[in-house]
Amino acid sequence: MAMNRPSPATVVFLDLVRFTSLADIHGDVSAADAADTLARTVRGSLSENMWLVKLLGDGALVIAERPADGLRTAASVVERLHDGSTGLDVRGGIHFGPVVWRHEDVFGTAVNLSARLAALADSGTLVMTRAVAEHGADLGLDATPLGEQIIRGLRTPVEVFRIDPCRHDEAWVIDPVCGMRLREVDALSPLGRVGFCSTRCQALFRAQPEHEDGAPAES
Repeated sequence: MAMNRPSPATVVFLDLVRFTSLADIHGDVSAADAADTLARTVRGSLSENMWLVKLLGDGALVIAERPADGLRTAASVVERLHDGSTGLDVRGGIHFGPVVWRHEDVFGTAVNLSARLAALADSGTLVMTRAVAEHGADLGLDATPLGEQIIRGLRTPVEVFRIDPCRHDEAWVIDPVCGMRLREVDALSPLGRVGFCSTRCQALFRAQPEHEDGAPAES
């Protein structure tokens, strides 16, 4: 992988949500298919001076020279998965800062922070630091301040912002068993935020209704 190895750089960490539940309910092949879908979507969203450094099973680490490019690509991945028919969603964290390159991999606080920010994001959203969020307006993306957040492993709180790239009016529901997101019109027994992707999930829920008010934890 030839690259100019920029530093500082924009670090984008993308993470499939509800991946553990998907594997548990629908099996390892479905989970692997979901990981492949994420990889294809990320690769198809990269622009010039951006690099897919590595895939992490249910995640992807991307480097961009410019914050605006990193934000644009992350937003594109979120939207493309949301608009697809797979029922998958992704969340992400983005930070601009110094990085260290070793053997075609990248390390540093900026990398760790971007991963921590992804863990703060809700399904289909991006959480980022100010240096990235200030480019949102130029891309037609509204950044919502979340204030200073305590980030595990860091001594100083970090000011963060959230961007929701998806602005769709269509009604969606979440399967409370496997966590798959579906259009309400395609779901079995839709009720409020909940619906089922299959008779299997519907039967499992009826046998053990642990998540009556929504989806399982995003992981």
